[in-house]
Amino acid sequence: VARGATRQRQMACCQAIHAYEVEDTFSYCRQGRPTLPQVKAEPTPGLEPAKRQLPPVPKRSLQRHSDTPMPTALKLPISGSSAEDVVADGLGHLICGVGDGRILRIDPRSRQEETLCSTGGRPLGLEMGPDGRLIICDAHKGLLAFDFSRRQLTTLVQFVDTVPLRFCSNATMGADGTIWFTESTTRFDFENFMGAFFEHRPSGRLLRRDPNGKVTVLLENLYFPNGLTLNQDESALLFVETLGYRLSRLWVAGERAGQLEVLADNLPGFPDNVSRLKDGRFWVAMVNTRSAALDRLGQSASWLRKGLWRFLPQHPGPEEKQTA
Repeated sequence: VARGATRQRQMACCQAIHAYEVEDTFSYCRQGRPTLPQVKAEPTPGLEPAKRQLPPVPKRSLQRHSDTPMPTALKLPISGSSAEDVVADGLGHLICGVGDGRILRIDPRSRQEETLCSTGGRPLGLEMGPDGRLIICDAHKGLLAFDFSRRQLTTLVQFVDTVPLRFCSNATMGADGTIWFTESTTRFDFENFMGAFFEHRPSGRLLRRDPNGKVTVLLENLYFPNGLTLNQDESALLFVETLGYRLSRLWVAGERAGQLEVLADNLPGFPDNVSRLKDGRFWVAMVNTRSAALDRLGQSASWLRKGLWRFLPQHPGPEEKQTA
């Protein structure tokens, strides 16, 4: 079209055209995922399977019971389902998050339950901070904090380098207010977490939030990092990789700062939450025993895994009343 004709068409649609300097631009998608906070389950992403050779499943995973029996457990009924993490406050009350977004506080003596707040998302890992706040990892909302005295919920970290946290999983907090937390995968939302298991591709991260709000990515390409805790002098982090079947230690202070070492490898189950270190001991919760079939899937053809993923139910089923 001639330049004059183009000008005539423009004049028919607008009276003036203004130009402005652009300081920054916004990208709606990065690596195929929205760069906005999640408000509902996103469309199921496709798989990018990776080849992965794993050692044989240890014999311990075949045992259904421990040689040393666990002590008798006290079951406390709660009004929600799918409680992920449990912490205790200074009064001996138990606090957990449930599938509908609520954070519950239960008195184990009276069995009374109280709703502290609702995140509006899917709360996972919890941590009682030394400053009295409750730190909440929400798979949809990011890293949050709940102030008990004000009954106020605030967002600490929602974006990292302009991209929202995809799967904020667990956190631990130092005496100075520094928070270390895990993002289990940057590729899949909570509703589609099995995609990370089918892919066998490391896509998780370990991050640190300084007291001034600055966020630093410490480790990348982890196999579904999950629970973590500080050692007693806060010189090192202990963390698990659920799909890596291992427990590792990252030194964060002193002469060895930055060094990473594996403490236990080829675990007999899927390590999940880690309790806070006390008196030199801590607990690692295994969500299930190892699956030889899932391990072999790491060596299977891409087309097979993509086909299985296509027909796998992607969303959690209806919530049912459970106990913690």
